[in-house]
Amino acid sequence: AMDPLVQAAGGAGRGGGQEGVVNGPVSEHAGEQSAVGALRRLDANKEVSSRSEEIREVIGRMRRYRGNVVVQEQAAKLLRTLVDISERNKAAVREEGGVADLVEAMRMHQDHKGLQREACGALGSLARLNEKNKQAIARDGGIQVVVAALSAPSTGALE
Repeated sequence: AMDPLVQAAGGAGRGGGQEGVVNGPVSEHAGEQSAVGALRRLDANKEVSSRSEEIREVIGRMRRYRGNVVVQEQAAKLLRTLVDISERNKAAVREEGGVADLVEAMRMHQDHKGLQREACGALGSLARLNEKNKQAIARDGGIQVVVAALSAPSTGALE
């Protein structure tokens, strides 16, 4: 059974052909594509300052669809946007374990330039003026993956 949030997304983005999508049963593929659509809709509705519930949803999707680079990239982009809105959102991402999930996504998808760029941006936004997040990023291996992303000729995340 598909989770209600993914089901509510209505299969957005099912056009296929997106790079990095994990091939699996049709229903699982549809669920992944729905997750991408749901993440995009959350991004479009980002004006509220504290978004703990949305942050939990995004991180949950990152965990459920670890192998789907499109979901990971959209999630990193949305987390970056949300943490730029407020300090409460920065704390919520850290408390939900989102730093480790961003680091894991970067490790799993080292050759995907878009994900590397978005995840580097999200980690940078999390670290900005926040000592607890800086410590979490260092503890979870974030410094190493950011350095690797910035120095890799295949991704060049700063380009």
